[in-house]
Amino acid sequence: GNDHVVAVNLTRVTTRPPRPDVVEAAVSSVCAKYRGAAQVKITHFLGGPCDDDELMACIVLGGGGQGWTVVKDLTAGLELAHTRAVKRFQAQGDVAGGQTVRLVGLRAAPELN
Repeated sequence: GNDHVVAVNLTRVTTRPPRPDVVEAAVSSVCAKYRGAAQVKITHFLGGPCDDDELMACIVLGGGGQGWTVVKDLTAGLELAHTRAVKRFQAQGDVAGGQTVRLVGLRAAPELN
């Protein structure tokens, strides 16, 4: 059929993306729309059985369900990461979407501690 499997090996961090020109173009495009997007941190990983020279997927922290969202397009991933992290209100403090938090002292649902 038309099944397509994408694997990301989260233990194979690389300092250089497989296609730096594509990454630079995506970052420039998103930063032209959202200046704050320059603050988005990108970590590159080498995939599993996939082409090592292609960008296969973006894992953006935050989102319903498992705590992350998989996006196929780098530009869309950068925009999503920025919109989750941007501060919208002063009262928001330092808490943003996609941020890792640890709950402690919950009594009604201690399994979440």
